[in-house]
Formats: sequence, C-alpha cells, structure tokens
Amino acid sequence: MRTMNKVMLLGRLGQDPERKQIKGGKTLARFSLATDKNVRQEDGSWETKAEWHQINAWEKQAEQVLKKARKGDAVAVVGRLQYHKWEDPDGRKRRTSTVVAETVSILGRPQISEPANAEMPLAARKDAALPEVASIPF
Repeated sequence: MRTMNKVMLLGRLGQDPERKQIKGGKTLARFSLATDKNVRQEDGSWETKAEWHQINAWEKQAEQVLKKARKGDAVAVVGRLQYHKWEDPDGRKRRTSTVVAETVSILGRPQISEPANAEMPLAARKDAALPEVASIPF
C-alpha cells in the first residue's frame, strides 16, 4: 500500500512573510495562512472563524514568496505536513505541525465587492432605472 502526505490550502496571509537564512545558505520563508471555517452557533446562526496554518517555503519558492506576497494576499499552497516535538521550559511535551510548501501560488489581493444590491441583475434591483425602450439599439 502506498501512502500520501499532501495538503492543499487556499487562504490569506496573516502577515508579511519572514525571511530566515539557515546554516548552509538555504533560504526559508515563513508565513501564517488563514482559512475560514463556518461554525453554527447555539442560536442557529453561522459564524466564520479563522484557522491558522504555519507555512514554510524553501529556496525558489521562498524567494518568490518573499518577493511578491504581502499580508492579506490570497495564496494557494500545496505541500506536506511536518510535525515537530519538543519540551517546553516547564518540562511539558509539545507538538506542532507545519506545512512544507511544494508550490505557492500568489493569487493577489482580495477584491472589495460592491454592496450586495449592486451584484443583483439590473432587472432585479429595485433602485435600478430601466432604459427607455426607444434607447435600446435593436
């Protein structure tokens, strides 16, 4: 049986990527990525909550991210999960996960949409002035 460790995330950057130079001269770009999760409240309403993912991009991917990505940008990441274990100063065992990016696609800044009324078809909008029949070119 073959196994697979693959992660695909589409979210937004929580801060500008951070450059790290690792021993041996390798470049690392670290950033956090927020994805949304809809959670039903006790009253039946829905609330959107952010889930945060730590991303590490190396070498060419790191250079691309450091050059082009900024806080708030929409980003698609494909990679693999990597786990780290350590002991904190109080002696408690800790474990975290990081996504090691294989590809990072910077999708740009999210567009601020117009009010919902502006997104409706013209004929459905109550405030829309319909054109005069004589001005229609057919």
